[in-house]
Amino acid sequence: MHSERLGKGLLGLIVALYTWVAYRFWFVTDDAFISFRYARNLGRGFGLRYNQFEDPPVEGYSNFLWVLIASVFEAVKLRSFEVMPAISLVCGMALLLLVYRSARKDFDASPLGAALVVGGLACMQPMIIWATGGLATMPFALLFFVAFRRMVLRDAPEGEGVDRWAVLAMVLLGLIRTEGVAWSVVIFALALVGDLRTPLRRPGATFRAALLWVVGVQLVYGLWRLVHFGSLVSNTAKAKAGIHAEGLERGFDYVLVQFLEWPVMALWWLGVAVLALTHGRKGLLTAALAFGPWLYAVLMGGDFMTSGRLIVISLPLLAMGMWGLLQRLPAPVALLVAVGMGAGAALPTAGVQVVPEAVREAHRFRFNNPTYLTEIEQWRFMDENTESWTRMGRILRIHGTPEDSVVVGAIGAVGYFSRMTVYDRFGLVSPEVLETRLPQGSRRMSPGHDHVVEPSFFLVHEPTYLDIVPLQPGVPPRLAEMKMWMRNSAPSLRRMYEFDVLAMPGDRKGMRVAVIRRKQAD
Repeated sequence: MHSERLGKGLLGLIVALYTWVAYRFWFVTDDAFISFRYARNLGRGFGLRYNQFEDPPVEGYSNFLWVLIASVFEAVKLRSFEVMPAISLVCGMALLLLVYRSARKDFDASPLGAALVVGGLACMQPMIIWATGGLATMPFALLFFVAFRRMVLRDAPEGEGVDRWAVLAMVLLGLIRTEGVAWSVVIFALALVGDLRTPLRRPGATFRAALLWVVGVQLVYGLWRLVHFGSLVSNTAKAKAGIHAEGLERGFDYVLVQFLEWPVMALWWLGVAVLALTHGRKGLLTAALAFGPWLYAVLMGGDFMTSGRLIVISLPLLAMGMWGLLQRLPAPVALLVAVGMGAGAALPTAGVQVVPEAVREAHRFRFNNPTYLTEIEQWRFMDENTESWTRMGRILRIHGTPEDSVVVGAIGAVGYFSRMTVYDRFGLVSPEVLETRLPQGSRRMSPGHDHVVEPSFFLVHEPTYLDIVPLQPGVPPRLAEMKMWMRNSAPSLRRMYEFDVLAMPGDRKGMRVAVIRRKQAD
């Protein structure tokens, strides 16, 4: 009883500290505003579309259920970019509690051991950073873990009937992220492989129910997508998916960087191997599924976003490997090892790196920034960009109307706050971009941003703003470049467009925006 109180008390402290630290690193990535713009248009009666006046609409998101939830808040005039990160944080807290329960029930961990497992997980930077972010990363990780635990790890006899939580988790997993359908298939396969008591031709009641519901819901959802968007494949998948040599190399570097940033990850994998050897079916299947997201990250060519977003769903499974190690050690040594692993996971978040920068930079996989950035520096870079693009969007809204249009690369916050029609240089919501041929070597830019066109590509649409660049107070480094671009451009372009600088009245930060604007008719 004393041990139980100690474990739960430590768990409560860990979850409280995790919530506080995650709140300190609260941010909303620019890509999240793409989903929030879809949600606002849906909630305000314009339909599920990015551009208010586009027909047919383009599926430029990959988190359908997340968009639907956000649309409810947008419909009642609540700011989804404030509410949705809070929901994500709650999901992160729930995931920690569930990992504690799983360690206790599924792997026979002691209360203190289970709490130490949760502590190691809570210290890992990807768990902290993606507790918010505005995307469905943490809800997806929660549903992923629930589905695996209820479908694969549960010990309940078949006679107990359908596990409704398992069925619900599997259905929602396939709706909250596009790749959730694929992970459902993987979990179904593991459930079959792991069912040592029932012949493969007689799957259990929960398996049958989950399979029928997932297939049924996906058929209905797929038919609706085909009718609404005219395609079964989202435009985001078309823009980012595809296996190629350069992408595989970049994906390998993406995975390797996770070990270079957090060397403690190697101990987690060692622990998972021990778990697989000592916990039979459950250990083997946990190790197998933990490996999946890492392989997926390689095949997808990595991700430009900070802190291993693609491998977050594997972290709760890898954390179980901590127990695989700790249970083999004497209690005092296990406690010291657990504290050391937690500190090793937390140090990079504080800016402390163990691996020399030259080694980490040799496996750089982002090339949209002239300098190498650590993962925590990339988080700061993304956070600052979102703030800058938010202000750009608000400036455009002051100087334009929803009937105006703008060509931009980062379409999230600019699109959400400006409410203008957006022409997307990376093609997420502009399908015609994906029909162009990629220049040689363009895949070396940044994961998910290989396919890009120049602003002049959209001249056929005569956008109101052909180009837009933020100008911070002081010396504007790109101002001269834009003026030179106008001077050297074709005469027909100069007749149509002019250079201008826009500002927000009363803006204390003094931010201005340089634009190439279509001339107004006399």
